[in-house]
Amino acid sequence: SSFVGLCSRAGPVAMVKAYLRYEKERSVGIITSRECNVELDHSGKFALTGAVDAVNIWNLRQGTLVRSLQTAKASERVTRICVKNGKSQICAVGYSDGAVRLWNFEEAVVVQTLQGHKSGIACVCFDSSGHALASGANDTDIVVWDVANEAGIARLRGHVDQVTAVLFWERERSGGLATSARIISASKDRSVRIWSIEMQICLQTISEHQSEVWSLAINGAQTRFVGGSGDKFLRMWSLTGSEETSGENPIVAEFLGAVPRPHGQGSVLELHFAQPKGSEAEFLLCLGSGRSLEAFRCQEEGDVKKRQKRRKRRSQIKKIKKAGGADVQEEQENEEEQDEDGPRAADELAELPPHRLAAKAVSMALCKATGEVLVGLNNNELEALKLQLPDAESNVALERTGGVDLPGHRTAIRALAVAHDDSLLMSASAESVKVWNVSTGRGGRTI
Repeated sequence: SSFVGLCSRAGPVAMVKAYLRYEKERSVGIITSRECNVELDHSGKFALTGAVDAVNIWNLRQGTLVRSLQTAKASERVTRICVKNGKSQICAVGYSDGAVRLWNFEEAVVVQTLQGHKSGIACVCFDSSGHALASGANDTDIVVWDVANEAGIARLRGHVDQVTAVLFWERERSGGLATSARIISASKDRSVRIWSIEMQICLQTISEHQSEVWSLAINGAQTRFVGGSGDKFLRMWSLTGSEETSGENPIVAEFLGAVPRPHGQGSVLELHFAQPKGSEAEFLLCLGSGRSLEAFRCQEEGDVKKRQKRRKRRSQIKKIKKAGGADVQEEQENEEEQDEDGPRAADELAELPPHRLAAKAVSMALCKATGEVLVGLNNNELEALKLQLPDAESNVALERTGGVDLPGHRTAIRALAVAHDDSLLMSASAESVKVWNVSTGRGGRTI
């Protein structure tokens, strides 16, 4: 029982059994958590990773820990990180309790705390100016925040499962004046939705995916966006700048088709459009849950038209062979030719040789200013890559430039033991046994 009763003249007295309370003191050997993504700062020299309930900042050149961002009473896990655009030292960090905190990661102080979700944060994204922030969570809601005024702008509801990705679609008029931004979101309910922030309504629901949608990316011209799911295809849509959205079913995104991933392994975890220095071409980086980092070249308009002409010529030859040289009905020809003339995703994306990673991937970050790519691996390592242009500009190469590899476990820890004087800690996993110094958090011996 939890108490013992004693009798006295005043009656029975209850003595409640007390239990020791344990509080976390430190984490040892963690480079990046599997449940959180990785990020790069604007210079590409520092990496931000989730380490259970803290955000660690690493110097990629030296492979050392610079500082750790952690609240005084840290109890909730870090689930998402996003760095503000430009040269600002601000990052948004989502937590498992639904809070979003804005950190100045240079000074290691919390600038703002935004409370608007009931469950863990799954995705966060800044707009290009850094004045607006969108967050999606497991509670299926999307909240758009005004960072300057520390207030919510809109709450978007419509998804019926976890929101997995959000991004801003910032359109421009012909005069170069920016119109009101829109939000594109993806969810585990297999749908992609386009939202109007001003009207707080869903403008279009896209249901071409056959499985859970995990990642979205929009190109630099804001005219195409790509979605990745659990199958071996990437799906592309063209974005129209039409203002005619007053109808019952306004069409703002047109489906262009699916592009196969011949070297793809598992679900698409991250998608990024990148443009290397010294190149006018744009490339799409696709990270799956396997050990391959895929790359696609975005074809220029002239190359796309050549592909369409070749496809149209091949279709005409097939029709002539099927008809045995006879005439085909004019109406049927016109309809088929119109279909063949239309744009296709396969015409716009050309597959390039993939890059082989050291282990299975968890997340990826891109520094657009420098072309640095950072990949978080499931064996508690970081791999830093650089986008390089070889002799032929039609190709792109990913070269390893460094990473972070501390003496920690590479597989799950299965047993722990503490010395009698609390000075040493022993941990065992499938590949090794390690002895740690409790006071310093450093590994002393590996067996």
